[in-house]
Amino acid sequence: MPSSPTHSPQDTKSSESLQAATENKRQAAAEADLQRRQELEFAKRAERERPWEARLLGKKLVDKPTCKIDEVNEFSIKELPSYYRIIQFGYGEWCDDEEERLTIYLDKDGAVKDLRFG
Repeated sequence: MPSSPTHSPQDTKSSESLQAATENKRQAAAEADLQRRQELEFAKRAERERPWEARLLGKKLVDKPTCKIDEVNEFSIKELPSYYRIIQFGYGEWCDDEEERLTIYLDKDGAVKDLRFG
């Protein structure tokens, strides 16, 4: 009858160390992948926001016909994308992240201070 192989405590420790190292590498790779995906998403979002920043930052949003707007200081709400929300100075917002929505933040004077998609 063949004898069963015996494992020494040293073999068990080596096996556990190898498994731990493999798991650590797997976890590090997953974290690096997540980091790359987040950076890519951030870059995509920034690319979408840049044109709106150029058009809106520092301007007040008004509900006037485009032809009657002071283009240096105002921007018509009618020219915003169809899906947006405006956050007044001092007001909170829901933490719902809707990728297609343009969120516009106003300062205390009612001028656009920041914006983002989501």
